[in-house]
This record gives sequence, C-alpha cells and structure tokens, in this order.
Amino acid sequence: MILQNFMLGPSSLVGFDKNVVYIYLGMFLMGGTLVFAMVPTLAEIIEILTALNKYDPLQINDMSVSIFNSMYSLSNLVAPIAGGVLYYYFGYEWTCNILAFAAFLFASLFYVTMMINKSGKK
Repeated sequence: MILQNFMLGPSSLVGFDKNVVYIYLGMFLMGGTLVFAMVPTLAEIIEILTALNKYDPLQINDMSVSIFNSMYSLSNLVAPIAGGVLYYYFGYEWTCNILAFAAFLFASLFYVTMMINKSGKK
C-alpha cells in the first residue's frame, strides 16, 4: 500500500516521473492489495474478542461483524473529508505522499505490536 500511494502521485520523492502509467499501476495495486488487508481483519476481530473471554461465544461473530461494518462505514465518511482537506492544503502529489507515510507508520506499528505479542506468549 505504500508503493501504490507513491505511484498514484506520482511521487517525485521516490523518482517517479509525471506519467499516467504510474497512476494506472498505482490504482491496479490499490485494488489488488486492499483485498489482502480487508479479508483477515474480521478474523482478527473474532480472535481478539474470543481471547477476552468476556462475551458469549454465540454472539462473538455478530459483534465482530458489527464492529467491522461500523468502522468500515465510519472510514467511508471520514476518509473523503480528510482527503479533501489534505488535497486543499498540500495538493495531489503531497496528499499521496502523506498517505504513503501514514501507511508505512501503521504497518510498522502493526508489525511491532505483533512481535511484542508473539514474544509475550512464549
């Protein structure tokens, strides 16, 4: 997701020229890689709620789906507004760069927390 945001710009920070081919490739990568980010999310929510042992096991799937759908809907509301504000103040290329840096930050945070959780379970 980091590379696709740099390609959507196309970002001069990583040496991409202003070429429509980079934009098309970035959009193709976005559609292809978003699936891999969305599918395991619901399973992770179910696993986390099950590990808490606070909820009825018969209701965990329903709760997981409701959490997933509500956060997905909230992001559909907030993301265009945030993207519009970024575009207004920074322009298209820098909006894509900011999103690439945010994706890198979130991915790094995710992997660090996963490593901490794995080392704590041993």
